[in-house]
Amino acid sequence: AQTRPTDTVTNNILSNAIVLEALVDAGVERYVYASTVYVYSEKGGFYRCSKQAAETYIEEFQRKYGLPFTILRFLLL
Repeated sequence: AQTRPTDTVTNNILSNAIVLEALVDAGVERYVYASTVYVYSEKGGFYRCSKQAAETYIEEFQRKYGLPFTILRFLLL
């Protein structure tokens, strides 16, 4: 993620949006998303930005389509 921001966008934002659309279409009852504690940090660089954007998409899908979600924020050691 530190040296390949475009791939980071594809893997963490675009892929998440595709999954979210599929979940809504399939009538899934809850989305569980693995994020990172860096979402609200100064650290994490492009990885942080992409995870933060992915979480924003999840929140918007909940508002627009009523898709309940759980976000787990892991610490990478």
